[in-house]
Amino acid sequence: MGFIPDRRIEAEATEAATEMIERARRNFDVALDFTDASIRKVEALLQQLHLRARNDKPSDAQVFDYAKGLGSYVGEVFRRNHGAEWGVVALGDDSYPGMRSTHREQLFWPWRRAYNRIVNGPEDNVWHYYQLLVERAGGTLAVHDDGMPSNFAPPTMNYGRARAAATAKGSPSVRFSANAMGGAPGRAKRPATSAAPAPVRKPWWKFW
Repeated sequence: MGFIPDRRIEAEATEAATEMIERARRNFDVALDFTDASIRKVEALLQQLHLRARNDKPSDAQVFDYAKGLGSYVGEVFRRNHGAEWGVVALGDDSYPGMRSTHREQLFWPWRRAYNRIVNGPEDNVWHYYQLLVERAGGTLAVHDDGMPSNFAPPTMNYGRARAAATAKGSPSVRFSANAMGGAPGRAKRPATSAAPAPVRKPWWKFW
């Protein structure tokens, strides 16, 4: 197993992470600020995507697009706070975009982990993954006794803003489940009459 630093991959990942910050702010009212604690918010976003993907059945390429964005953000948080570089990881005859930590030179693949989280669900929890990376790199995280980062604020979703944006674009109304983001259970309104059409929900990859 080897590693070759690659500035092009670093630039691509940095751009994807920056774009993801704007997407999270605009569509979910979630603030990502490159702190260790913000990875908990990324985990919540990935859970939302996992639940939506089970129903919407996005293509592999569509899943990877969001995995790349959120995985790039995870990698950038680690790089900025604990030291790492982007590049190409060689594994046998194959090679993958990945990272190498500065202090203990561990190799990891945040894009793939984010992809697995969307596809497989909580068993590939990204917050647990991030904690392990920091531990292996010899770093520390400031957490409470319950394991929550001391400066973590649960993410929220701005339902009104999301629906307004969809309406402004002439798109069908969008329904969300607040459970996936740590909020109260969503309540579906009954149609005024039995003949009223049910709202059509946009697939999550089109909403983002």
